[in-house]
Amino acid sequence: MSAVTRRRHVTPPVTGRPGRDRKATRYEAPPGYPDTGHLRQRPRVAVVGGGIAGLAAAAALSERGVEVRLLEREPQLGGRVAGWTTTLADGSVAGMNRGFHAFFRQYYNLRGLLRRADPALARLRPVEDYPLLHREG
Repeated sequence: MSAVTRRRHVTPPVTGRPGRDRKATRYEAPPGYPDTGHLRQRPRVAVVGGGIAGLAAAAALSERGVEVRLLEREPQLGGRVAGWTTTLADGSVAGMNRGFHAFFRQYYNLRGLLRRADPALARLRPVEDYPLLHREG
């Protein structure tokens, strides 16, 4: 049997672009219920990790009626995009992050996720200049 005949369900592409990405292809979801309203008991899940993927999963499940418990080991949400402050030995306060410094405008999926909690994206601050250095300076 070939790999193609073993597949359970192959959804054909739908015409039209699903957003601004010219190379994207839209696929119809298999038939199903839009939320958990048809169930006798509300499902409960745990999402482990409060990074972008965990927050997106928790938001999508919650919006569909699932009771979600989000588990995160760090004191802040965001995973690799989190930022926080720390007090240095000399008493000064420094901003800290793990390397993700900016949400560029072309990250429209990320901005869409952020809009679910902050519709006006008021918590984002514009940056006038964003210089980048390569390893040789």
